[in-house]
Formats: sequence, C-alpha cells, structure tokens
Amino acid sequence: IKAEHESEIRRHERGQAELTLQVESMQEKAAGLDKRIKTLLEAMGTREKAMTQDITVGKQTISELSAALEKAMEDLTSECERSRELERETFVLRKMYSTLNHSWQEALDSSTFDSARPG
Repeated sequence: IKAEHESEIRRHERGQAELTLQVESMQEKAAGLDKRIKTLLEAMGTREKAMTQDITVGKQTISELSAALEKAMEDLTSECERSRELERETFVLRKMYSTLNHSWQEALDSSTFDSARPG
C-alpha cells in the first residue's frame, strides 16, 4: 500500500508539474496576446487619428470648393445679366440703325433730294 501511495504521489506530482508548465505556457501566450492587443489598439488609435484628420481636411476642402462654386455661380449670374443687357442694347442699336437706314433710303429716293442735286 505504501508503494501504491508513493506511486500515486509521484503521479500527482508529475500531473502538478505538467499543469504548472501548461499554466506557465498559457501565461506566456497571454502576455504575448496582451502585447499584440496593445499594439493593435495603438495602431487603431493612430489610424483613427489619421482618419479623423482626413475627414477634417475633407470637410475643409468641401467647404472651400462650395465657396468657390457659390462665387462662380454669382459670377455666372452676373455675366448672364450683363449679357441680357448687351442683347437689349444691341436690339436698340439695330432698331436705331434700321430706322436711320430707312430714313436715309427715303431721303435718297425722295424727289426733294433729287431736285437738290446739281445736274
């Protein structure tokens, strides 16, 4: 019985030693995982900061483009209004030219003009 008891104690000690090795191995793996997790979290934080900065720059660029577009639209509206003014002025000038040309033709064709010519 004593030999059996000693054998049982040795088996228990071997089992205890194996469990101790397994626990140490798991602790090393856990430490490695902790380190990887920390590294990943730091990388994610860095990436998040970069993305936040990209978003900020993007918003600023959109704002600048929007302002430039608004200014271009104002300029275009102004140019369209000026173009309409020029069209009205051109119409008036053509009407005046047509009237003057017609009057000049009538004057050339009139008998008063013919009789005033020497000849």
